[in-house]
Amino acid sequence: MHGADARVSVLEVYYFQEMLADSGEFEVELSKEQQAVLARIAADLARTGLALPGSLSEGYYRCGRATCRCVADPPQLHGPYAMWTRKANNRTVTRRLAEPELSDYRPLFDNAKRLRALIAELQELTLSVVGTPPTSGAKCRPAAGTKVDSSHPPTQSW
Repeated sequence: MHGADARVSVLEVYYFQEMLADSGEFEVELSKEQQAVLARIAADLARTGLALPGSLSEGYYRCGRATCRCVADPPQLHGPYAMWTRKANNRTVTRRLAEPELSDYRPLFDNAKRLRALIAELQELTLSVVGTPPTSGAKCRPAAGTKVDSSHPPTQSW
């Protein structure tokens, strides 16, 4: 990185380090490489625009009319149709998108995909900073001297 880009990155790293320090939850020393990765992720996040939740899929469907080509053997299904599926108020909501909507919304789905990738990358960086959490197969054991009630199965919590 050169010029103004390098200054922005240094400011972004400083901002994130200050934010972590001010939170009082976790203090961390980042290596130069980790600072560079964090700066790149922060810059990419800042450049990412609006994003739609959910997923976009294409499907072919039967209409259900007895005389339609979609009921024939072999069937000639209707479509393709673009479908947007997401969660809203703990319910799955699916909406068919018309062609103009699809062309308008596709960049928003691409942004959402990019955001998910950046979050995964940020989580990987965080794991490299704080260390590896327990494996999913790890057993929880009671503290020494703790009486265990055998009528209730043990629970795992992290």
